Amino acid sequence: DPPGTDTGRFMAAGAAGTAIFDGEKFKVVKKQPVTEAFLIAQFPEADLILLEGFKYTPWPKLEVVRGEISQASVSDPATLLALVTDLELSLPGIPTLPLREPKAAANLLLDYTQKERTRHA
Repeated sequence: DPPGTDTGRFMAAGAAGTAIFDGEKFKVVKKQPVTEAFLIAQFPEADLILLEGFKYTPWPKLEVVRGEISQASVSDPATLLALVTDLELSLPGIPTLPLREPKAAANLLLDYTQKERTRHA
């Protein structure tokens, strides 16, 4: 809801929410508390859902640690699939992936998805 757009003006004026759409896609903006379970429920057809944030939840995660922002992991290591970082950072038993190499993270996620699919088959 960027300022100057209809959506931004509606939200600034106190609208409970807004929606924009065309024949193939839509976007809903609402001011309300949200949980990861609510967001996940919006994509029942998905094999993999990536959510930004939710560091302190039990969901499996890739934690991005950028040197310009942080120097250490804050997630529970039991929930980490990998650290993705531009630092010389490591945790025992947790893969460390280079921040600027997205293929490494993509491959890890593909492997994880395949293992989970096999485990639940």
